[in-house]
Amino acid sequence: MGSAKSFEAKLARMFTATQTRGDSALARVLGIQPPSVAAARKREQIPGAWIEKVAEQFGINANWLLFGMGPMKMAQPETPHIDEALLRQCIEILEDFLQMEKKEMPPQDKALVICQLYELVLETEEKERTEKPLQALRLIRGALAAAG
Repeated sequence: MGSAKSFEAKLARMFTATQTRGDSALARVLGIQPPSVAAARKREQIPGAWIEKVAEQFGINANWLLFGMGPMKMAQPETPHIDEALLRQCIEILEDFLQMEKKEMPPQDKALVICQLYELVLETEEKERTEKPLQALRLIRGALAAAG
């Protein structure tokens, strides 16, 4: 059995993470019956499944739940910013080229080429972006040859 202090601290972190007050509210969030929370109190032990559920459902750091260490919330991967104007330009380059060459490309190949083109243009400095259409055309020609 763990110490009451340690158990109470863990249980307090469970309430904080789930934004609940009281055993019944915590039980509802966990999808269990309130007597299960009372039984855990009596044993002074929080089941690992509860930790897993709260960590997954609420994006909570399991280390924080168990030991009070680290940040409460798991770090969310930063969503990259999409330059919509640049993406639109990449789509137009591909569409114009396909129309000029009188070629067709399956949608999944178009998506791949547009993503590669977008990344290629993003990697360049603003002043060099005017030189990239030649590289883009080579990239598109290569994709067309592969799809051909």
